[in-house]
Amino acid sequence: MPWAHRRAAEPLETASRAARRAGVLPAVGKVSRRTHTENRWLVSVLGRAPPGARGFTLVEALVAVAVFSVGLVSLAPLVVANVRANDEAAVRTRAVCVAQDRAEDLRGMDYPAVRSLAAAPSPPANDGVYSVELAFPPVPAVEGDEDDLTRVRVTVRWEPARGGAREVSFVTTRARY
Repeated sequence: MPWAHRRAAEPLETASRAARRAGVLPAVGKVSRRTHTENRWLVSVLGRAPPGARGFTLVEALVAVAVFSVGLVSLAPLVVANVRANDEAAVRTRAVCVAQDRAEDLRGMDYPAVRSLAAAPSPPANDGVYSVELAFPPVPAVEGDEDDLTRVRVTVRWEPARGGAREVSFVTTRARY
């Protein structure tokens, strides 16, 4: 199709696009997208970014970094509290393990040996961090069966870096039979 026939068949919008490209009409509506290379060339020629160029300005980047920094600084106390809680949980877990080990040792002993411990209690054991104490509280029993049951309380105490003394106790009951 010759050029003249094509020109007559084109809608008016195409003519306005050509006028915008020529700079006669201002760019309104859709902004044409340029490639990165074209934008760099225009910046080098014009000394500034062309209208419609995509990207961030230095001020926008600095504002984004500032907002992100404020968010991170506000999370710092939560991280510190989380580390402290983890440390305290680890120490408490170790104390529970020490108490369970001692209670299992007592369950593995025969009944007369446990009764002899109850008769002559030993001083608390101390491994440097934890203090283990055995107590033998009375067991309510039927009259005449007082020697058939022995209750043992294993108490583990420790002193954390922050706060007062902490303790964990396990109570178990041993029967003669």
